[in-house]
Amino acid sequence: MKHTEGSWEREGRSIVVEGRGIICTCPLPLNRGVFDVEENLNLIAAAPELLDALKNYRIADHRSCVIGDDLDHRCTTCKIADAALAKAEGRQ
Repeated sequence: MKHTEGSWEREGRSIVVEGRGIICTCPLPLNRGVFDVEENLNLIAAAPELLDALKNYRIADHRSCVIGDDLDHRCTTCKIADAALAKAEGRQ
């Protein structure tokens, strides 16, 4: 999976990569909608590091979790991690 490389940082309501531009901008809620804009921006800015951490976790834990090639024998934590990776990589 490829995403925009570099450090994703918050700049106001936008996530930017220095020298490359804006990744996204979180709009203000419309029609009295309620969004946790600050928290959403923090989560988006951390996305590349979270993805790397999750991939490294699965690599480190793979041998102790999967029995043979049977993915149904993964622990609950690994099933959740695998589902999150599939979603992040567009495989879900």
